[in-house]
Amino acid sequence: MLFSAPTFFLCLVLSQLATVVVWLFARPARLRSGLREWAISGVTHSSAWLVFGLFHATQTWAWAATAGLLSLTLALVHASFSRYLKRPLPVWQIVLQPVLLSVSQLEWGAPPMLWGIPSQALLVVGAHGLLMAQALQCWRVWPPSNTSKPNNSQGLLKLCALALAGAIAARIGAMAIYQDNTIVDILSPSAVNLTLLSVCLVGAMVANMAMLMLHQERAWEAAQSLAMTDGLTGLMNRRALLEAGFRELALSHRNNTTLCVMLLDLDHFKNLNDAWGHTAGDQALQLFASVLQETARNSDTVARYGGEEFCVLLPACDIESACAFANRLRQRLGETSLRFSAGLSLCRPEEHSMEAVLSRADAALYQAKNEGRDRVVTG
Repeated sequence: MLFSAPTFFLCLVLSQLATVVVWLFARPARLRSGLREWAISGVTHSSAWLVFGLFHATQTWAWAATAGLLSLTLALVHASFSRYLKRPLPVWQIVLQPVLLSVSQLEWGAPPMLWGIPSQALLVVGAHGLLMAQALQCWRVWPPSNTSKPNNSQGLLKLCALALAGAIAARIGAMAIYQDNTIVDILSPSAVNLTLLSVCLVGAMVANMAMLMLHQERAWEAAQSLAMTDGLTGLMNRRALLEAGFRELALSHRNNTTLCVMLLDLDHFKNLNDAWGHTAGDQALQLFASVLQETARNSDTVARYGGEEFCVLLPACDIESACAFANRLRQRLGETSLRFSAGLSLCRPEEHSMEAVLSRADAALYQAKNEGRDRVVTG
């Protein structure tokens, strides 16, 4: 009795109900990136098995409802994965397959036998085929694994989907071979039924843990991005700049190449704030950051250094090329009222910290402002 199909079935229902309770406490209405669909799929999954366990022996519609709910569960899982990957599915695509499957499982006056096979068995096999296809859809929605940066959570979810599809395929094969109620009734004692229920039970638990791990990883990445990004302009902040600068400086020494650092300051920014307000000042900073980013090369590092100051790291660039960069930036800003002063410093072979390079660029910037602004000075 310990490993009987009814025992596995009961464990599956109880585990899914426990999962539903956990998701309800997590307030799925506030969840994003596919977790809402995932939470609802837990409800439909447990509902499917409850309907089947309570009514399948006495009501002919029970299997149709169960098949529809299981199909809806897989459709919601597919929708959850798609939303996580920022490819949300339309509602009709989520509900169409479950509705069609549920309707197809009702007895619409079909003859008892078709091609020498019981009609009900053909319907059940067809339902299993569609469920297997949906499980494979859940597997295929994920992009190919990146061997340089593998994602274990995605791998677990793909494995669960493949295991479910394989277990359903095994049951389809067994039903086609044996063609008796021992296989068709999932609560009957057979190795195939025990395998499918085991995959559903263990797979559901593993998939829930993998989904939580997946979103925890994304939340961590988002937190890291916020810690390294300036909230107003979207550029790197000072902390990220210093880290990038340390790497660029080490790279320039190793490859024996030049590295130029430019500090830029918006001229008369305080007057702009006083005359037009802080909203206009924020818009000016955003505009300057956007033009600065567009002017920079892909290899350059652009950051907001603080206040109205910005910094650009220019690898493999000498003073002359850096001045040409400043001129291009000034030309792009020509149609606006924004003007800037800049201080340049070229990294020296004996310098192994960004602080020294930035200090010389800051001194050059201070000199540019003292000399009348709207100019570039080398330090």
